[in-house]
Amino acid sequence: MAHATTSTSDTRFKSFRTSVECVLQEANNTKELRKSSSAKLLQFAIDTCLVAHGIRTGYLVDAVWSPEPARTFSSILRSLCKESSTFANIALWYHDPSAQSFFVNISLVREKLNALKAGTDRTVFVRLGEILSVSNNAPGALVEALSVVHASLDQSSFTLPDTLTQEALVPLAAILIDYPVAYVPASSGQTSFLAREPLDVYEVSFKAKSSTDCVANTIIGDREWVLLKFSCPQVLASEHPELLPAMLTEKLYAQSESCLSGIGMCMSVVHRVETLDRVAL
Repeated sequence: MAHATTSTSDTRFKSFRTSVECVLQEANNTKELRKSSSAKLLQFAIDTCLVAHGIRTGYLVDAVWSPEPARTFSSILRSLCKESSTFANIALWYHDPSAQSFFVNISLVREKLNALKAGTDRTVFVRLGEILSVSNNAPGALVEALSVVHASLDQSSFTLPDTLTQEALVPLAAILIDYPVAYVPASSGQTSFLAREPLDVYEVSFKAKSSTDCVANTIIGDREWVLLKFSCPQVLASEHPELLPAMLTEKLYAQSESCLSGIGMCMSVVHRVETLDRVAL
């Protein structure tokens, strides 16, 4: 049984590696991305494939830059879908005012939206007012945005409404990226977040298992790759035990470990405390 499990894991690792090679080739052939370094292009390819293989719900495209992101990434996605059915379940969501592009796994987005609607989703929302507050319920601005999104799940490319404010866009991004803690700005004009506030910072990484054949010789190599990095105000854990480092770490393993193992990867979670002058959302 152990041999069969290893064999399946190796097969899925090879499938993931093939997908990464496919995205990387397409990215290298895209003239708008030619200023991006080879390392950034590889990061883009891996993050895109994590969405395609159902490891994560979405990816905020930040490793590469294009002067026309909506057109560039739509074109890449169309080409990938022609190359392999693996990419058929990905859609591009774009928000023009913020110039943010997301690749999302439509099946996983649908599951997450249904869970939010049913009240079974486990995302914790932290409102960044003068006094920090915690809720298990999605804020009103996000609920309105989700209703718009839900009606567009069948589209391979979708432009998010320009009217979305940061009160909706910031937690929406957190949900798509699979953060267990979603920040909610107190207003559209809020520009300073969590200055000098001690934060529990979590970094979730993964790497190919040593048992996978010839890992070092593959494009993925035997290095660690970052899956998620997020923070949570340390002060909240005293009244909300679900935000204790031990609890959040356990939640992260439950969320991603089996999926990563299925493609021949092992994961790790590193926790540390940081205090910053300003937190970027």
